[in-house]
Amino acid sequence: VDLNLSGSVRDLRVSGQSRGYLDAALEGEVAPLDTTLPARLRITSKQFRALDSVPDPLVLQDWFVVVDGSLASGFQTRGEATLPGTEGPIALSLDGKVETESATDVNLMLSTRTSEGEGQASVRGKVNWRDGLEASADLALNRFPWYSLLPDLEQPAVALNRVDGSVSWSNGQYQASVEAD
Repeated sequence: VDLNLSGSVRDLRVSGQSRGYLDAALEGEVAPLDTTLPARLRITSKQFRALDSVPDPLVLQDWFVVVDGSLASGFQTRGEATLPGTEGPIALSLDGKVETESATDVNLMLSTRTSEGEGQASVRGKVNWRDGLEASADLALNRFPWYSLLPDLEQPAVALNRVDGSVSWSNGQYQASVEAD
C-alpha cells in the first residue's frame, strides 16, 4: 500500500494505491481527531477476484465503492461493478448503510441485456452481527439469466421468468418462501 496524506491532522486528505491481492486506488477525506471519525472514501479498481476459486463470470470488473459517514452514525455505502457473465456483461450495483454492528437498507441489483431482452435480479435486506449473525432479505428475479453467473452451465430447459421470495437466518436456522413462474 502506498498512501499520500495531505492537509491538516483535523482535515486529512488521503490518496494512494494498493498492489497485490487488491490492485486499487484510494482517495478520500477523514477527520481523525473527531471522536465520531467522519470520513468519505472511494476505492476504484479495474478487477478484483476475492479468491482464486471464484469463477471468471463472477470477477468484479471496473468497480468502485464509496463510503460516506461516520462511526457514530454509520456509513452510507454505494458501489458499482460489471460481472463478465457467460452471456455478456452484467451490471451490479450495491448500496446500504453500514454501522459497527449491522448493515441496513442493503440493496443489491444485477441487470443485463440479452438477445431475449432485459433481465434483473435484486436482493434487499439487512444483517446484524451484534449477538451472533441474523439476516433477512427479499429476493426478486425477473427474466434474469442466473445460469450466466456460472461457467459451463447451460440455459435450463425450463424457463424461469419470475421469482419472488424472502429468506431469514436467526439462531442458526433459516426460513424461506419462494414463488416462481
